[in-house]
Amino acid sequence: MKFSTRMVLYYSLTSVVVLLIVGAVAIKSIETYWINKVDQQLTEQNSTVKDYIKQVFLFEKNSTKELNEQNAKMVAANLSSGIGQLLIYNNDLQLLSGLVDVFEHPDFNMKDFQSRVLLPARQGNTVNYIQNNIYYLASPVEMNDKMLGILVLNYKLDLLNLILNKVVVILCIGAAVFFLIIIIMSIFISRRLVVPINKLVTTTEKYAKRDFEIVNIDRKDELGRLSRSINDMGMQLKEHIDRQKQFVSNVSHELRTPLAAIKGYSEYLADEVMGDPSLDKVIYHLNNETSRLTNMVNDLLQMSRLDSFNEIFTFKKINFSILLSETVEKLRDRAESQGIEFSCDIYPNLFVKGDRDKLVQVLVNVLDNSIKYSPEKTPVKINLSADSKNSIVTITDEGMGIPGEDLNKVFERFYRASNVNGIAGTGLGLAICKEIIEKHHGQITMNNAESGGTEVTMLLPLTA
Repeated sequence: MKFSTRMVLYYSLTSVVVLLIVGAVAIKSIETYWINKVDQQLTEQNSTVKDYIKQVFLFEKNSTKELNEQNAKMVAANLSSGIGQLLIYNNDLQLLSGLVDVFEHPDFNMKDFQSRVLLPARQGNTVNYIQNNIYYLASPVEMNDKMLGILVLNYKLDLLNLILNKVVVILCIGAAVFFLIIIIMSIFISRRLVVPINKLVTTTEKYAKRDFEIVNIDRKDELGRLSRSINDMGMQLKEHIDRQKQFVSNVSHELRTPLAAIKGYSEYLADEVMGDPSLDKVIYHLNNETSRLTNMVNDLLQMSRLDSFNEIFTFKKINFSILLSETVEKLRDRAESQGIEFSCDIYPNLFVKGDRDKLVQVLVNVLDNSIKYSPEKTPVKINLSADSKNSIVTITDEGMGIPGEDLNKVFERFYRASNVNGIAGTGLGLAICKEIIEKHHGQITMNNAESGGTEVTMLLPLTA
């Protein structure tokens, strides 16, 4: 996932969480405030009703002074202007007066109502209870330490629910608008932030390809400091690599002259001491080592020319099928001398645009490696095919293969796999092959084959 996409996602998730929290707090606050106001008003109404009942009983001639249906209805009739509906019960929990529509709700549970409201009130407690969207306030009516009955005030919360539903709708609309604004702002901010980051990423990718380019980010924050640090690092690397290339180039040139002299004198000595077995062996090894060192110097010089873009490429239309077949035939005798058999499957008349000599050099290098690292009496398979854009060369052997940890390093300069000890090589051949193939806008990869050996794949663009 891209950094900008991740930023937008984080902003979005954060805004959603914040909106949910704010919405929940707002709704809960409105509900709590409303219920507290209802409780406050019902408490005041409850106190008024009790005071009225006590006033009635002060003038009551009946000495028993008990709540009955007659005086309960009188109280209810005279005090019906409060916000809550009034229910009056006697001590036996019988309803003496009050509207019964609250009991008509399909989910109303009388046992639950009695156990949670009436019984605690008869025990002398004031009860606040909500059931089926109705708020109940129940309390005992006492006079001279005698229980007269129970008052229950109920208030329907339909208006509260209506308000909460409208608040939810308003909050949802506001949240949608706010969320849209957050998305737009986060996209804008992330793009502004990602621009310098993309510049830094592009620059570091170029550095990985040894293309040292200055990145210009005129900022005074951490990104500005990072860009200046990357520029300093790139210039130091460039200077170091340039010095290294110059050193390799100078040494390689300086070595060619003495090597040519050594080669000439060794050939002269070989003619002079011909027939002496002990000296013949010495001269033979001298010639071999001189040739190996000469090849190494030539590889170094070619790598130096490739780095400095001084290597000349002559691109022409080439029948790659014929070129591959001819190269295989040149190396067949050497392969057979070591018990290696070439098995070819070459699709005819595939044309590429390239430098003939350089492509031959690549093919010879790869085939030479297959011969060098394969045991006797094993095949090397050469396959040439094509897709819609590229010719595809696959060279597979049954040799020692490459350890997994070395696969991504085999094309690095001077790098040799850990399992090739004792086998001559400079570690430059594959690096040169990679440079040449990339100059042809192609690709070269190396993997372990299913047979246990190595599989090299080269892609070169087809030309009409």
